[in-house]
Amino acid sequence: MTLVKFYDPIAKEEISYSISEKLIQKWSKLKGMVVEKNRDRVYIVVGMERGGKSTWTFQQSKFIDKEFNLSRICFTPEQFLTQIRTAPEGSVIVFDEAFRGFSSKSSLSKVNKILVQGLMEMGQRNLIIFIVLPSFSLLENYVAIHRSHALFYIYERKDLSYRGWRCYNRKKKRIIYFKSKKNYGIMPYTPTTLKGKFFAKRIKFNNKNTPLPYVTFDLKGYDEKKARAFGGGDEKIVVNPYEIEVKKIKYILCKIKCPIKTKKELAEKLGVSYSTLREWKRHEKDGK
Repeated sequence: MTLVKFYDPIAKEEISYSISEKLIQKWSKLKGMVVEKNRDRVYIVVGMERGGKSTWTFQQSKFIDKEFNLSRICFTPEQFLTQIRTAPEGSVIVFDEAFRGFSSKSSLSKVNKILVQGLMEMGQRNLIIFIVLPSFSLLENYVAIHRSHALFYIYERKDLSYRGWRCYNRKKKRIIYFKSKKNYGIMPYTPTTLKGKFFAKRIKFNNKNTPLPYVTFDLKGYDEKKARAFGGGDEKIVVNPYEIEVKKIKYILCKIKCPIKTKKELAEKLGVSYSTLREWKRHEKDGK
């Protein structure tokens, strides 16, 4: 670990915190590289709740981009798209807790679609993106496998003695993604040589120990922005009570008028699972 010190133009003071030497070498060249070589970078950061994902990400973001501030931290898909379209060239943007407050499948799909849209729009913007979320498997294939450049896993020891991070390249990231998909979202342990610890200097704010680099922007504004984004809780999905009956009628009409070769094709046409289709067929046989 190396203590880095630099002048923060946002807070207008000198700040310092520790970063791994391995990451310092990587980040020191990154901003200049993406601008000069007309590139961009997308990193995925995952880990348990309250494990330090955001703290670690903000530390790296501030070191890479000294102009990193509250406006570049996004809590909603709309905020993320706005920053993608307006942030200056070479900026760092963080989509923090990307899936928080979105529990339904339709909502998760909506976030993924906007993520894909934003990453496709990046084009020549030369941006550096950190996507922070609790589970890697929540991401769509395009974002997780094809568009992101590395995966960072943030963890905390059981005895709370320290927090650490592990980094995985494209090849290992792909293996982890498919294994976690099969294992109900649980990431398999995967060895890597690119790993280390991280710490956070803490200050007193509102009678709480708050970790750096939150001090580099308005703490009250950060809390308010986060509260506005998540204040509504999970989205409410309105269910049509007649939806199942309508699908059953379509099922019968499809069998009579439009013969379909496979049951899987029929299930897709009706928008139901294959198991649901089998259940309906069983009920037909039972005379229900």
